[in-house]
Amino acid sequence: MYMGRFDIIQKNIKEYIKLADKIYPKYRINAYGNGIGKVLLELSKVKVEGVIKDISQVAHKNSILLLLSNYEGFGNVLVEAYSVGMPVILYDSYPAAKSIVAPGAGKLIPYGDIQGVEKAIKEILKDEDTFKSYSNKAFEESEKYIKEDIVKKYIELIWDKI
Repeated sequence: MYMGRFDIIQKNIKEYIKLADKIYPKYRINAYGNGIGKVLLELSKVKVEGVIKDISQVAHKNSILLLLSNYEGFGNVLVEAYSVGMPVILYDSYPAAKSIVAPGAGKLIPYGDIQGVEKAIKEILKDEDTFKSYSNKAFEESEKYIKEDIVKKYIELIWDKI
């Protein structure tokens, strides 16, 4: 699945279209969001599902979060995916990606390696045990991003500097 703005440049919407052409009908890409690239997605094998408020609304219909952006800041959607036990596959197109994708919770793919993305999907979904392992690790990773713990760390860091 993809979740975010359908921005052609930053979010690299055409990459999802290329991937859908390669993996359909065995795997389907569901896209949640809106934006200028919506028309392109609707004309492709990507299934446009509309805007959602929370990933938990659709987690049961999806297995992996794809983030194939040209660039990102932090990528909050990755933490949202982890919070519902969803493994992630993303391009290493921005510095924060390396610190967010933990081994066993997802795959970090060299930018533009669409075959690498396809291979990663097949690896994560090859059998139920493998998927459960990735899912459990993703959920475990989400615990690093609990709001109260992060605020506490910021306060400690600031307090130490004063």
